[in-house]
Amino acid sequence: MTPIGHSLRSAAADLGDHGPRRIILVGDGEDTCAPPEPCDVAQELAATGIDLVIDAIGFRVDDAARAQLQCIARVTHGSYSDAADAGSLTRGLDASARSALTPYALSGRPVTGGVTCASAPVLAPGQFRDRMAYGEERWYRATVRPGQALRFSGSVIPRDDWEAPTSVRADIHLPGRAALWGTETSVEDRWAQVLSAGVESPRLRWDETQPGAETAQACAKLTNKVKTSTPSDVEVAVDLAGQAVSPDGTPDTSTNTSSATDAQPAAPAGSTGLSPVRPASSNVTSAGSLAALAAAAAIGLMMPLAARAALRRRKERS
Repeated sequence: MTPIGHSLRSAAADLGDHGPRRIILVGDGEDTCAPPEPCDVAQELAATGIDLVIDAIGFRVDDAARAQLQCIARVTHGSYSDAADAGSLTRGLDASARSALTPYALSGRPVTGGVTCASAPVLAPGQFRDRMAYGEERWYRATVRPGQALRFSGSVIPRDDWEAPTSVRADIHLPGRAALWGTETSVEDRWAQVLSAGVESPRLRWDETQPGAETAQACAKLTNKVKTSTPSDVEVAVDLAGQAVSPDGTPDTSTNTSSATDAQPAAPAGSTGLSPVRPASSNVTSAGSLAALAAAAAIGLMMPLAARAALRRRKERS
């Protein structure tokens, strides 16, 4: 006998109705005691407004039992995973337990990215939040002065479990320039249920600005390839690194930089080489996952401001 529906009601009652709660449901077969139907019970619990998430793990289940468990997880914004043996069952339980202990705290000012560079909002350095569906692209703009580099990152925080393969991509474009100014694909952190991508452009040169202009508006694009059934929350961060310079290459002291440790003059106007992509400033303390940092460091780029913040912020919940 597999009384899943009754078990869910009993477990929810034992947990009470105050604060966030999580149930980890391990099923080895289809509910044979319905009614009540397990997914109907999960929907009833979700409809009460209580903060309850149900993660489901199917242990050597058939298609019918899998569909039943997936439905329970979906309606309560939990995750589902298959377990074919004791090892995969242990990994599934471990992942659900870590998710319960380290829930993600979304932050930033609301913003809606544009569908093109021309329609994109212009963002000052800071952190923002948006929402994106699977396959969507969002554009954002930032004003850059010669001598400065643009740091841009995006972190997708799925509400539901996601399907592999998956990725998040961050690109930076400079209007009038055919090639990408910078690009990077995702770093996945299953511990925090966050997928992030961060990129830092070369420093802007004076000969890359429009005639008579003292700044350029770089366009940053975020592509969400995290396949979920509902749109995901997204954190976007914009930062400027490096000291702005005058046309002769001397520091422009009238402009403050957002990263003081990067305040090094860039090449003067007329220089032919682009500055290489440099590691982001280390003056931001990061407690992000080793996997995320190692993957970013492997291409010579530490996760920039928001991606690192996205992987370090946890909100302690009882």
